This record gives sequence, C-alpha cells and structure tokens, in this order.
Amino acid sequence: MRKLLLTSFALLTLGGAQAQLSNLGFETWSGGSPSNWITPNAFASGSVTQITTGAPEGTSAAAANVVNCPTCVIISLPNPFPGGAAQQVAYTARPATMAFKWKGMVNTGDTALVGSYLSLAGSPIGDALYYVMPGTNVSAWTPQTTTFTYSSGSNPDSILVGALSDAWVLNYLTTGSGSGTSTIGGHIDVDDIVFAGGTIGINMYEVTNPLIFAYPNPAHTVVNLNLVGTDAASLEVLSLDGRSVYTENNILSKHILSVENYTSGAYVVKFFNTKKEYIGSARFNVVK
Repeated sequence: MRKLLLTSFALLTLGGAQAQLSNLGFETWSGGSPSNWITPNAFASGSVTQITTGAPEGTSAAAANVVNCPTCVIISLPNPFPGGAAQQVAYTARPATMAFKWKGMVNTGDTALVGSYLSLAGSPIGDALYYVMPGTNVSAWTPQTTTFTYSSGSNPDSILVGALSDAWVLNYLTTGSGSGTSTIGGHIDVDDIVFAGGTIGINMYEVTNPLIFAYPNPAHTVVNLNLVGTDAASLEVLSLDGRSVYTENNILSKHILSVENYTSGAYVVKFFNTKKEYIGSARFNVVK
C-alpha cells in the first residue's frame, strides 16, 4: 500500500518542509478533494467524494468510490477504477492504535482497505491495516480500532494514512499487475481517524533556511553540516523521541558533527543565532 498509493496517485513526495497530520476528520475540502489529502480525482472523477449528511465527526466525511474511468486505460490503470485518499507527512510518534469510523459496500471480488504505514528514512517500520472483505455491506457508521505492528524499535519520521475502495493497487504492488476488476458501486466511507497510545514523538521541525543541510545521510561516524550564508551560532541535536542528545556553541559555517557514539536512528539538529533565536534545522539518520 505505502509505495503504490504514492506511485499510483503520482502526486505526493516528502520535501524539506512538512506539516503534522491535519484534517483527519475531512472537515475542509478544496477542488473537490479533502484538503491535505491526495486523491486520483484529477483523472478519475468522483473517485473520492464528500459526505455532508450524518458524518460521525464534524460536518463531513470522505467516500472512496469505484468509478468509471475511460481514460484510465491510457495510463495502464483499470477501468472501473478504485478510488482512494492518502496523506503522508512528517510524524515522529509510535502510536499503539489507529481508530476510525467507516461504512460502505464492498462487492464480491473486491477488498477495501483503511490503513497507515510508519516509515523511517523511506523504510517501513510499522503499520496498522484494516481490510473490509468482499461481500460486505454496512450502512451505518461503525467504529473500528486496529493495532499497529512494529518491525523496528525506532521512531518514524513519516506516516502514510490511506483508504482504498478496492485493494487492486495492493495486487499491483505484490504481483506487478492488477488482478481482477473493481466493481462499480463499491465504496468505503471513512471519518474521524485518531491515533492513540504508544509514545508521543516531537514535532518535526520545518527547514526554514534552504542553505542548511546535512550530509552524508545516512551517516556512520560524522555528519557534515552546511551553514554557509546563515547566522547559525549554536546547535542542539534531538532524537525523535524528544531527547536532547548534544548541544554546542560557537559553531562554524561548515561544521563537522561526530555521531560515532550515536545509536542507529533518526535525528533532528536545530540551529540558533547569537540571540538564541531558532533559524532552521536539518535531519539525518545514523546507521551502524
């Protein structure tokens, strides 16, 4: 799901400045899609639509629909096309559960999916997945909680949240080609997504100065910090669980940070000027 949601929508990449998770209740919409979410509505019209009556949280919810998409075959996608919505942002917590409310109709041969993937430096470290099986028809909003399973003890640096009206994309990911055909009329409606329990990581800091960067990344023994053109005077390194692991004053425009004694994981280094004002940050990963 993680890779394919991104590649099949072909719209979302992680950049230097990212926001924390927002609009998980689908309250605001722009251009026919929920704000802060990526959808395939641009080429598969109506694949994600707004529910404005009876939303379990706030004033609206989102429906991922299987829709007719004549143009999809031109770009080697199926017609009918299974709609979905995805959001990937910087995220540093290790939640225990993902709770949400859903309803919908999943036709025979289709499988809907609501889930999240946590990643560190592009590699998955945990997920919480809920499959809505073929032949399901639920007309009332139903609460659901699914538990995160972790393959690493590290904190993530990003999370991908998504809902799909049919798991055709999963077949594409695992087999290299989509198997089966989604059925018109199938849909999965989702609202009120909440992460709970586990650890609460620090917010990921925005890179406020594009001149600031760290290399190599990942690092093993040292990290070079480029600060040329900035007024950086001091730094603080934090692990993604919020611990301050190192501070230094009177730094130079090109600074070498020793990470030989750091444990494997992701780190944020914040920079301050002589007035102790925050001026930007960089991220790096240590791999032993």
